[in-house]
This record gives sequence, C-alpha cells and structure tokens, in this order.
Amino acid sequence: MNGRNDALAFTACVVAALAFAACVFAWSSDAGAQTFTNVTTESGAAALRAMRPPGWWLSGFQLVDLDSDGDLDLSLGAHGGGNGMAALNDGKGHFTVLADAPWSASEFHVVIDLDEDGKLDMVTTEGDGGGRWWINQSSPGRVDFRKSTLSDPQSRYQSLIDIDGDGKLDWLAMANVGSIAQPGLRIYLGDGKGQLAMPKTITLGGEAAPLAFDFDGDGDIDILMQAGNYPNSPSIAEHTRAYRNDGKMVFTDVTAEVGLDVPGLCILGQGDVDGDGDTDLIGIENRKFPMVIYLNEQGRFTKKANAVTGPTIGGAAQGNAGLAVLTDLDNDGIGDILIAGVSWFHVLRGTGGGGFTFMNETWGGIVSAGQLPDSGFAFGDIDGDGDLDLIGYNFEGNVKSLNVYRNDLPSQNWVKVRPVGSPGNKGATGAKIRVYAAGTDQLLWYEEVVNRAKQVLPSYYAFPETERHFGLGSRAAVDVSVLFYPSNKLVRKDGVGANTTVRIFEDSAGVLIPRDAGSTLSPDPGSTDASEGGPPSADGSCPSAPIEAGFPAPDVGSGPIEAPPHAPASNVGSPSGCQCADAPEPGSGLPPLMALAVGALAACRRRLGGRFPSEPTA
Repeated sequence: MNGRNDALAFTACVVAALAFAACVFAWSSDAGAQTFTNVTTESGAAALRAMRPPGWWLSGFQLVDLDSDGDLDLSLGAHGGGNGMAALNDGKGHFTVLADAPWSASEFHVVIDLDEDGKLDMVTTEGDGGGRWWINQSSPGRVDFRKSTLSDPQSRYQSLIDIDGDGKLDWLAMANVGSIAQPGLRIYLGDGKGQLAMPKTITLGGEAAPLAFDFDGDGDIDILMQAGNYPNSPSIAEHTRAYRNDGKMVFTDVTAEVGLDVPGLCILGQGDVDGDGDTDLIGIENRKFPMVIYLNEQGRFTKKANAVTGPTIGGAAQGNAGLAVLTDLDNDGIGDILIAGVSWFHVLRGTGGGGFTFMNETWGGIVSAGQLPDSGFAFGDIDGDGDLDLIGYNFEGNVKSLNVYRNDLPSQNWVKVRPVGSPGNKGATGAKIRVYAAGTDQLLWYEEVVNRAKQVLPSYYAFPETERHFGLGSRAAVDVSVLFYPSNKLVRKDGVGANTTVRIFEDSAGVLIPRDAGSTLSPDPGSTDASEGGPPSADGSCPSAPIEAGFPAPDVGSGPIEAPPHAPASNVGSPSGCQCADAPEPGSGLPPLMALAVGALAACRRRLGGRFPSEPTA
C-alpha cells in the first residue's frame, strides 16, 4: 500500500509541479508587462488642454472630489492671468470641463472640509502668491464655491494642522524665504466652525516651507523648515531647520540635536519608509540626484547609505522647491515615493527597509519634466479600480501640458482608511494610522496625517473625509488603528477586509493613551479604561479585548466597502488523507494560483516524509 500511496502522491506532485511551472511562466509574463499607461487622450485631459492656447501657463493640478460624489475630479491651475479650469470625473477616469466655475480660474493649494459640512473647501491663489479661502456651497447637480473673507497676502507655503493642540484646525501660511513684504510664519487659529482668527506671526529662524508633524513622537506638533535660493529670492544657502514644540507653542531649534544640521540638505517630505512605526524623512542634498533618506531613530535622524539607486547623474535647479509623498503604487505593501521639483519628477519603487529604485522608464516612460515650482504631480484612483493613477507635468516645445497615467500594474490587494476626527478637526490632521497583519501586532503601515501644499503641489488627493491608501499584497484582511490628535484617543478596528474603505471615528469606543511626560493634556476620566480590555500600548498594538470601532464608508467607487474578509485557503484532504493544499503565507506577494501550487508541492513532500519518491527513505 505504501508504494501505491507513494505513486499517487507522486502523481499529485507532478501535477502540482506542472501547475507551478505554468504559474511561473504566467507570472513572469505579467511582471514583464508592469507599467503605467499614458491615457491623456482617453481620459479627456488632452481635450481640456486644447481648450487653452499653446502659451497658456498651466501651473499645477489636483485631484479633489469637488461635487462630493465619491470620485476624484480634476483641477488645472493657471498662473498669471487666470483661465484655470475644473473638470468632473465620470467615475471611470474620464474628465469633462465644468462650465461657469469662476472659483477655478486660479490655482488650488490646500483643500479640506474647513466648516465640516461634508464638502471640500479650498484655498486658491489670489494675486501673485496670496491665498483666498473658497467655501463649498454645492448642491446636487450644481457645483459652486463662495468667496470668503479669509485670506493671506503671501501664502506660497501652507499647512493645515491643529498647531496649538486645542482640538480645532488651524491654517499655517508663509511667503518665500527672504520675503520683505510678509516675513515669518503666520498661524491662523481656527474656531472649529470654519472661521479663522487674525494671524499670530512667529519668525523662528527665517526659513520657510513649514512641514508640521510630530517628529519626536511626544504627542505635539513640531515643525521642519527650509531655506534656500528659491527663484526671485535673495541668495540664501540651502538648509533645513528642526523646531521642537514644548506643547505650549514655544518652538526651540533642535536641528543639530536631531541630526539635520547638514549643509545643502532640503527635506521635501516624510513617511515611514522602513516600516518601523515612526516618521522618516525624504529629501535632496546639494541639489544632487539621487534622493536621500534620513531614518528616524527615536527622534534622531540618520542618513541611510545608498538608499536610492537612481538616477545617479544630474540634479535639481533648486533644492528646496518641490515635495515628496510616500504611498503604494503597486500595492505590494511596501511604500513607494513620488517626488518632484523644478523640472523633474521621480517615481521611486520601495524595495524594503528604506531602499528605493528609480522607475520612471520601467513603469511606462513617466515623463520627468516641468518648469519652475508650477510643475509637479497628482495621484489618486481616478478610474475606481483600487490602485493609484498618476498625473505628471509635460513641458515640450514651450507648451505646458499634462500626462495622465493609468496604473496597469498587476492587481494586488489594498485598504483605504478614513479617520474621522471629532468636531473641530474632523479631517483628523495629526492622527496616526497603523495597519497590522490580521490578528497580530505585526505592523505593516504607519502614517501620520499631514495636509500641506508647496506652491501648487499638494501632499495628497482629497475627499470630503480624509483618506489614506495602503497596499496589502496578497493579504485578505488587516487590523487598523487610529491614534487621534490631540485627544490621544486610540480606536481600533479588527478584521478589515482587503479592497475596502473603512471609516474610523474618534467618537467610537476606544482607549485614551497617556501622553508623554511634559504634555499639558491629562487623561479623560470618562474614557475607556483597563476594565474594557486594558489600555493598549501607544503604538496601537492589540489589547486583550478588541476595541469597538470603525463603520463602513459610503461607496467611493473603488470596490466593496467593508466586505467580509476573504476566507483563507483551507487545507483540503484527498480521499487518501493527503493534505493537498496549504494556505499561502499572507503577504507572500505571489499570485493566488502560484501560491496554491507552491503549497501543493510542499504538502505532498511532507506526505512522503519530507522527500519526493526519487529520494531514499530513511
């Protein structure tokens, strides 16, 4: 019987091997086809550009949900004379111009639901460098914005964050480095209802381009600033400065202490590039390519050697112009970088551990072009298929235009998280999102919510509710937690299905995490305590009892919302009792059929005592 069973098992293994070979061939062919496809004409973007003369000054573009219908619409900014335009998305990635939209004649900057009525409001350029808030008063079938009285005279750099920790969103605005007319960082404190007070101005060290986030992990908002020879400014040596917040809006220069006192270093963005649960930095040194990565090691930043493999020649016209974003273009669960500056745009694929490789040519010939800081990029799921598409600048023959790139990389799983804060900061700026392998404390993603714009280049796509996108590879489900700011309330939702969008509310049941020493915020005595499973650690790891949280988001046109998690592949027994298939390891990155074939080979080998029939028995 043993010989017959071995023969049957051997036959099963041969079949599995053939299936494996077929999968390898198919997977290799698919991998070779990985690309972004230029759909500028198909998307309607070419027709939009053709509505303006060749000399039209296209200055940036944004993907924002203007009409609150769940898909991303397109803004095309115009500098020096107006004639910008807005175009509505049909939900499948085709844009049609929106007539009679005077509010779209300029350039968009920061976008958020300022008055918390469920519709996006925005700042547009006023004059040469000023900023004006427009309040969304759209109704079904009609898109309209009202010009508000809220404005700033020179706001080329903007951030939205609750800087003073009172639970109300504030607006940070700043002119170029060296500006004589409007020096300093102006802070417009919000009332939580859509109104902003007259600004408080702080000068810090005279730098600009505030990047506001909690870089030391103590629960309040710190600021990184930049200086350098921005066009039309006095010659100023490029550098970065770090200012630590003591929790009472007193900022101290700690640049040397945190390892950023590096001549020529310009930090353009941030994100957890190495997946260890803190915020690292992305930048450029001395205007030279490739980009540089500074890893966060308990609040001190250390340059990672040879972090980015290309391009190895060339450089930037200015180091401090531009912006970087960490996201996941191929949904493999490893962060990728989009980074642009004056006349260049780089797409960098994450290879793990904080390493990246240049992908512009490999991924379909993504154009690296532009002019002045008006160039840039936009990203978001414009066709509702769950992956992130790109829009890049094109500058050819003195004609400023755009390219739309559809993401046609092999399909993998994803999750979209919408943290919904308490009234006053419903956009959840400053919140810390963590994504875990289902049922474990294995951290997959960490992101602190930042909303900023440098010139016309925003830090993320925009829906009326803040949304962040995370790739999952082949994982079928994950656990998600949000540590809200400034309350420090942790809300966790377990068993979130892949390819869904989940909303997590600050006013759901949760646990209040004690702030670090020195914080002015004391715990809320009415919050959930240890009797409800014990407070989890501040990084959101799982307590002994799950925390009730999370509600389905409305349909955003990109897959089922909160669909039940996919059941893992089960072990199926053959008539002879042979275990013929193992569930693929979550996150293996292999296509399901290929993972099944690998499992079949391994299972049959175990059935034969760790050998194949050609191998001698012990």
